[in-house]
Amino acid sequence: MPARKLNIEIGDAAKIKWQRSPWPGVHYKFLQIGPGARNIIDLLKVEAGVALRPHRHAVVQRSFLVAGKAKTSDGRVLNAGSWITIPAGARHGHVAVEEVLWVDFFPGLLTWFMDDGKVYILSADGRFNDLGRLKRLGKRPII
Repeated sequence: MPARKLNIEIGDAAKIKWQRSPWPGVHYKFLQIGPGARNIIDLLKVEAGVALRPHRHAVVQRSFLVAGKAKTSDGRVLNAGSWITIPAGARHGHVAVEEVLWVDFFPGLLTWFMDDGKVYILSADGRFNDLGRLKRLGKRPII
């Protein structure tokens, strides 16, 4: 049986432009968007003093804090080198005490469910799509 060729994908984040998000002071570089806009790897930069408002995702989020210092919405302080796993549907957010740089991994469609009911989804070409507003979520879980 012939050996199966494995394809190793290599990228260069320096060649990808930062993209503004729907939230002021929050920027993304989408390093990988898999087929069907699933299996996302991104760099997330949040400017110092900016709050990434509480929100939820429909899939688990795994993140590594590369640089900076953040304070989570439940009061914990995270420094560069910290990592976090956020279950699907869990409300989360943070304030960038210093400018922060995260590497995020999402195993499915990347959606943001905001407390005010606004819903966004990432398209296969890396655009944020505003899907409108659901009933206000507040602190209730979505899953």
